[in-house]
Amino acid sequence: MNYLNAQAIGRGHTGVATAGGVNSVLINPASLELDAAYSYFELFLKPSIEEMNTKVFENNNNDAYVSQNYISESPFGIVGFGMPAGSLYLAFTFSTPQSLEYDSFARELNSEDEIILHPSFVRYQFATTLATRWRDFSFGLNLLADLYSQKDYRSYWQMGRQDTSDWLLRAQAGVRWRRESLELGVAYTPAVDKEFDLDYQEEYDTTIPAVLTAGAAWRLGSVKLLADVEHQACSQQSSYYDDRIRLKFGVEKYSGPYTLRAGAMHVSGVYSGEVAFPDAPDSISVQNTYYLPKEDQAYIVIPENDQLFITGGISYAFRSGDLHLGGLISWHRPAPVPCAGWSRSARR
Repeated sequence: MNYLNAQAIGRGHTGVATAGGVNSVLINPASLELDAAYSYFELFLKPSIEEMNTKVFENNNNDAYVSQNYISESPFGIVGFGMPAGSLYLAFTFSTPQSLEYDSFARELNSEDEIILHPSFVRYQFATTLATRWRDFSFGLNLLADLYSQKDYRSYWQMGRQDTSDWLLRAQAGVRWRRESLELGVAYTPAVDKEFDLDYQEEYDTTIPAVLTAGAAWRLGSVKLLADVEHQACSQQSSYYDDRIRLKFGVEKYSGPYTLRAGAMHVSGVYSGEVAFPDAPDSISVQNTYYLPKEDQAYIVIPENDQLFITGGISYAFRSGDLHLGGLISWHRPAPVPCAGWSRSARR
């Protein structure tokens, strides 16, 4: 997952309860509040990391070790535009919430040559946001069009390169309440069943899980404290999975044109244990993955994979816009994952 929004990154990726610009709609559409036309651009940098599953057990009981990397080459994060429209706020954004490439995967051909693949997955998201205020409440709706792009994924029936893409349409609703120094917010994205049509007449049936986020923000003079809880119902994809819980905490300190941020985020793992894949299944799905390996079958072991992120950031406001810088790093398990976001917003 790409933790976009440089402001939110700096404060533990919180913000479901607080108002913001075009970048805030990715967390809660009800957060959109603008007093003028507003454009936004963000870069997101994520270095390569060594894969978590470094030990593979062969069916002859000899252990094999691999040392490949995951990379995310695209530095693009968000581009967006928003404006007030009477009693409404309107915004359009394009972002990359997920991007991953495996470097690399070799497959042996019948000729005993090898083909080197670079399996990759990118989710591009187009969002149209409508928001409005009524007394102490703000309401928002995101209409989301996600483009899933997959390349060089492993096929059980073909050895050639593959390049597929598929669309998924869904919605996200949000509400905020604010009175004096206290803000509360909730955002919800329902689950969607999806059948991905892959190359060579393969199909992948899955469920994009529901996500519910709730949070609060409390301002004390020049300091704002924020806390969010996010529940991702990964068990909707498979009964073997646990739901993912993200606990987020952040603080902002305002000092003239500068805003200083710090935060922390704990992300629970979804699955740990042994995983074996069928040699030639009739169709591909999460459910026909063998979570209890059969006799004489190769399998991998996924270790405990909770993560703890520490975050920080800074913003500078000037007459015609803002500059934001945020970063986060995880050293818990399985490896450090430093990420950084840099953004520029401009008022018109």
